[in-house]
Amino acid sequence: MNKILITVLGLLFTNCLVGQNSIYDRLQGKWISKEDKLYSIEFKDGYFIEKSGNNIIEEGKLILSQDCTDENNINVGENEKYININGELCLYYVIYVDTKSLKLSVVGRGNELNFNKQTKK
Repeated sequence: MNKILITVLGLLFTNCLVGQNSIYDRLQGKWISKEDKLYSIEFKDGYFIEKSGNNIIEEGKLILSQDCTDENNINVGENEKYININGELCLYYVIYVDTKSLKLSVVGRGNELNFNKQTKK
């Protein structure tokens, strides 16, 4: 009985992991602020663009890291939660991301930003 239960639990756990995307994968696309419809951020092919209307606020190479103090980009990866731009500017911490919503914390200030993923029309 125990072997059957362990096997079933193992299969369930494995099935839960299949198809899960990394944080990097889930970030891909354009995100529109819930509070300000003109404010958006976009993650595309390793690149980050932050806009207000048509004005670019920040852009550059996207690096996800374990913390903001890693100047040599040693602790980077697709499942890290700090959003760095060009390996220099640590902007946000990913609190939550799925296929429809994104919640970020602004590094150094702590206020939260909430986004909905833009859907193709």
